[in-house]
Amino acid sequence: MTSRVRAAVGARGVAAPALVAAAVAVLAAGCSVRVVDADASPAPQVEVSAHAERSAPDGGVRPLPAPTRVGDGRDLGSTSPATAGAPRGSGLPPLLDRAGLLESVTQTATCGGGDLTVVEVGATVQVTDDCATLSVQSADTRVVAGRVEHLVVEAAGVRAVVADVGTVTVDGAGVRVAWEDGTPRVEASGADVSYGPVGVVRLDVDG
Repeated sequence: MTSRVRAAVGARGVAAPALVAAAVAVLAAGCSVRVVDADASPAPQVEVSAHAERSAPDGGVRPLPAPTRVGDGRDLGSTSPATAGAPRGSGLPPLLDRAGLLESVTQTATCGGGDLTVVEVGATVQVTDDCATLSVQSADTRVVAGRVEHLVVEAAGVRAVVADVGTVTVDGAGVRVAWEDGTPRVEASGADVSYGPVGVVRLDVDG
């Protein structure tokens, strides 16, 4: 019995130096060794919250800023720069004025101090001089003119802006007429007709 105990102790005594020598060899090779206690309970897991917070200078807790989406540069926690300072629309149709019609001029014409009749459907005509009588007889036509003694509109959907006018006669639906100067005498018939000084007459929503 005594011999068996001594043999076991001797074996353990031999194994301990062998383990130490093996550990020294591993350390010399540049590797790290971690001694794990088989009876030790597993280390507690640390859960990291995705919503991190940081300390504020006043001792409170300040949430971190919202993330930025990669690729479009938009800050998910703020208002888009394109809409942050954009004014809200009035909801009213645009005004009829010279600048708006000049953007779509398709042809020019002259009166030579006399009369001119416009018959091109859907055209935008700029009259470059004064007229005695300017007559528009084509539908959906736009006319921009200077001084006109008598403006006659006999078609639907006409838009006309003149610098100055003495008399306006309208017989057509959906007509808009505006003048920049003067107080003309107006005779109008037809549905949805609007006329007056520039800055008063509004177009339909679709122009």
